[in-house]
Amino acid sequence: MQVVILQHGRYFSTYSNLSSVSVQTGQEVQTGQVIGKAAANLDGVGAVDFYINDEKNNLDPAKWLRRK
Repeated sequence: MQVVILQHGRYFSTYSNLSSVSVQTGQEVQTGQVIGKAAANLDGVGAVDFYINDEKNNLDPAKWLRRK
């Protein structure tokens, strides 16, 4: 399993359970850019674990996701 952590000012987003990573340490990324590919979860389905936190607390990631 591979993990990508992105810094957004004082916030961090973590994407884990990746089978591959498409970005490098220190690279600036853009909205919509592919950062990696999902690995299979225990049920064999591709899934990414997504977390948001600030320097002290885990936050509800649903509040950070754009509705489509």
